[in-house]
Amino acid sequence: MTAVGGELVERKPRKILLVDDSEVIRETVAMMLEEQGYTVICLDSVFSFSPTLQRERPDLALVDVGMPALRGDQLVGLARHRPYVCPLVLFSDRPAEELRVLGTACGAAGFIRKTSDGEALARDIEGIIRNATPPPGSSTPPRSGTG
Repeated sequence: MTAVGGELVERKPRKILLVDDSEVIRETVAMMLEEQGYTVICLDSVFSFSPTLQRERPDLALVDVGMPALRGDQLVGLARHRPYVCPLVLFSDRPAEELRVLGTACGAAGFIRKTSDGEALARDIEGIIRNATPPPGSSTPPRSGTG
């Protein structure tokens, strides 16, 4: 419940799309985020990313950089041109400076380093969602105010 104009209003939980080839990472991150009140959709491959993005319309997508077949930064670069694009965020344990450079080059909304701290992960996600602006050419802005 969230207070809006002095009235308690029930909000739908934010929806996060997580793309990571590691089952351990997917399960751990999903558990941490669900404990923070998020709904998490997990993909183990980039191949169903676009249809899942369109069908689920998440508030944010966390994309592992080290995916086989197509790196996360390449996927973000391609996905930015889809009709519905939420904030696309690189997700990796690589050094922050490397992620910043990759994120800038592919047009990601930012990056989040992998962590075992669910509260810190949730804060980082909320910060990116709050500061997100629709990408150029996007016909549908990211959903906001749902959390």
